[in-house]
Amino acid sequence: MSHLPPQQYAPPAPLPAEPSMGPQRGIYSVATAARTGQIITFALAQGVLLAAGVLTYLAVGNDARPAAPGQPQPGPAIADGGLLGSPDGVMLAIGWSIAAFSFLAAIWLPSFSRRRALKRYQATQESLPMPLQAHDELPPAARNLVHSRMTATLMSQALLEGAGMTNAILLVISPHLLHLVPVAIAVCGIVAQLPTTGKLLDWLESVRRS
Repeated sequence: MSHLPPQQYAPPAPLPAEPSMGPQRGIYSVATAARTGQIITFALAQGVLLAAGVLTYLAVGNDARPAAPGQPQPGPAIADGGLLGSPDGVMLAIGWSIAAFSFLAAIWLPSFSRRRALKRYQATQESLPMPLQAHDELPPAARNLVHSRMTATLMSQALLEGAGMTNAILLVISPHLLHLVPVAIAVCGIVAQLPTTGKLLDWLESVRRS
């Protein structure tokens, strides 16, 4: 019998790497931070609008039902005896007071947080690389700055969401359509703080110049 020599198999050659068609996954860039903030912004605004719509429908539906015999017909209109002296007026004052406090806190707290973040960055004496592209991985100094700004924005949006949700709930307890005014202001405030890559890049540029 003839013995054939064992065949030698060479390992397969590695496949060539595919060219990158976009930003790499797993990095924290300005575009990533902006995209995450946009998702949170739309989710918060949608939640307030949905809750306000449902609760308004319930409040108006309850007002449209006929009142019991001998009882006045409720409604969202201001009573002839004056709004402030009625139970609806008390609930309206509570809702607007909570909204006013939340609106002021939504302005002051994020500003205070950003100032603290800027002071911490200046204490490190690190410089930001410029020009910085939207999909470039952020260095530690810029990453901390962007993270602090996004956290401050989320704080402000959460305060506005709380004010809007509170007045939406009070609308069911006290069916007065003036409760929808703080709700509308809250939604506008949430959407107005929508983060974009342009805003973040401009802010980092202003920080670098300061």
